[in-house]
Amino acid sequence: MPREKQNFESDEQRQIIRGRFHRILTESGRPLIRDLCSFDELAFKTTSTGRKKRTEAEQQNYLNTLYEQKLYQLEVEQKEEQTKKNETVMVKDVMQKYLDHVEKFKSPKTLKLYSKSLSRYIEAVGDHDIGIFRPHYQDDLKGLLDKLKLADTTQNSVFREIQAFWNWAFHQKYISIPVRLEKPKVTRREPDIFQVDEMATMEAMLLSQIQTAPSHRKKAYENHLRIFQLARYAGLRRGEIWSLRLDNIIVKQRVIRLRDCPELGWFIKDREEAFIPMSEKLALFIETDLSGRGSSERWYLDDGHGQNFYQDVDYLTRAFTRIKKKAGITSRVKPLHGHRATVATSLLQGGEDVTIVQALMRHSDIATTKKHYLNSKGLPLKGAVDKL
Repeated sequence: MPREKQNFESDEQRQIIRGRFHRILTESGRPLIRDLCSFDELAFKTTSTGRKKRTEAEQQNYLNTLYEQKLYQLEVEQKEEQTKKNETVMVKDVMQKYLDHVEKFKSPKTLKLYSKSLSRYIEAVGDHDIGIFRPHYQDDLKGLLDKLKLADTTQNSVFREIQAFWNWAFHQKYISIPVRLEKPKVTRREPDIFQVDEMATMEAMLLSQIQTAPSHRKKAYENHLRIFQLARYAGLRRGEIWSLRLDNIIVKQRVIRLRDCPELGWFIKDREEAFIPMSEKLALFIETDLSGRGSSERWYLDDGHGQNFYQDVDYLTRAFTRIKKKAGITSRVKPLHGHRATVATSLLQGGEDVTIVQALMRHSDIATTKKHYLNSKGLPLKGAVDKL
């Protein structure tokens, strides 16, 4: 006679009762085994008057109930998995699910970047079954990016953002084998920085514009100067300047508090609040600036009526692109982010300890400070080789 099938087994080491599900087989053809309950849960039940020991009949009924519930759950999951395998899921649909996921955790700006990168993937290779990735797809993508004449660093970012999508698709089990993209090689170049005379020219120009501006333009020029001062003397990121509220400027303590700003949909990088020290020159500017503010103003970049002067952070970059051009600065230094590199380079060239500069720049990795924020042109390299 064939041996009777046993639905339950005891794991003495773990003190667990396990179910053997003969209707659901593993790839090797053996029954699937899953935990049902602990020895203690089987032996005792909780009643309104406290814990009571189950009878043998009650224990058997309890196990049978757990077994049937687990079997139902496993069969539903098996059907869903089989349906998923039989369906053709297109990559464009999965990308939309990914963007819906990203929207919950990332800023609108980041969501926009991810969406643009994924759109370029679809433009390059077309929509296709999520489970079929051809090696030539990344070559097709690279060809499109070259055709668009995107810089190496931009292409690298596109590949990185698309790789993030494929990683998510694997973890969500849309694909069974990970997709690994080979990012384009990028030749690293030192960051461009503003020269002392260039910064002096910009500051003088901004001050002059405020003095000569018609009334309807004066507020814009005042905000340009405010942006310049925080970028030049504190090395703040553009989003940090844009989202800064006046109540986060603590002049007496000479610090600026960086915090999330849900009102603008902006969140601090790495979600870590920080206190940024003010130099005496910056503190003097801010004290003077605050003394002339209206009572209804709430933002560092206020429109004079309690609203942020700029609807989007990109407007800051556009404004300083024009300012840089008007000041006659033709170098490739970035209009605003270039100030961060300028601050870091000035401090490092002045002999400041790199860990101090890292802390001021709020870089999680000191290599970022050394490799991406230091321009070595001003270092005494000639004096060093003369010592050889």
